[in-house]
Amino acid sequence: MPNVVLIGMPACGKSTTGVILAKTMRKSFIDTDLLIQEREDRALQDIINENPLLRKLYEFYLEQPGIGSVIAYNLICELPELGHLSGKQVASLVGVAPFDCESGGKKGGRRIRFGRKRIRNLLYMGMLQAIRKEGVIKTKYDRLRERGKSFKIAIVAVIRCQLTILNARTRDWLAENGDPLC
Repeated sequence: MPNVVLIGMPACGKSTTGVILAKTMRKSFIDTDLLIQEREDRALQDIINENPLLRKLYEFYLEQPGIGSVIAYNLICELPELGHLSGKQVASLVGVAPFDCESGGKKGGRRIRFGRKRIRNLLYMGMLQAIRKEGVIKTKYDRLRERGKSFKIAIVAVIRCQLTILNARTRDWLAENGDPLC
């Protein structure tokens, strides 16, 4: 049976739910925040705040539309390749690049799959907020919906667009400030 990963905002009950779920499934429960705190003897936020370049990168991410503190921390920790790969490679790595589902005579649609699901889920939540505010993200989303695209197709396209923009901006930021993860 695969591992279960609970994602959510701070203080929303992930740990409590995780412990109950782990007992029910007869699996062990690991709180990654506590694991980092135990191994490093300090909180993740403290690690990022103590490193000036990581702190600047965190603040840079917060300036981007649809990116909040949880997403910014996760981009730093779980997507260190951001800014080092092409837009298509990053989209594929996160799992928002469409793949053909065709074999022989069978013609199928395109689907997203694989990738870093946690980052994809967090960006999904961030883009739900971004499409409600004025800006590039809302404009792109509205254009896609006007052309008859479904909600899910439009939101995945907006995630990919934002990820591509974020990748290019991160690449430029790293060129100016240096790479804090090296």
